Amino acid sequence: MTVIRLIRDGLLPARQVCASAPYVIREDDLAQPAIRQAIAKGRPVSADARQETLPFQ
Repeated sequence: MTVIRLIRDGLLPARQVCASAPYVIREDDLAQPAIRQAIAKGRPVSADARQETLPFQ
């Protein structure tokens, strides 16, 4: 989901051959400092206050 959000936010360039196909992302684009920082920073999937974080077991 992190990659999808970065693509939808326009931060990570990516292409699809057709709708619902996997995204094509250049490896060099993943190494950009802005992308690495966004991944490290993270953010919740939605702003829904009911969303919870579950402990990993």
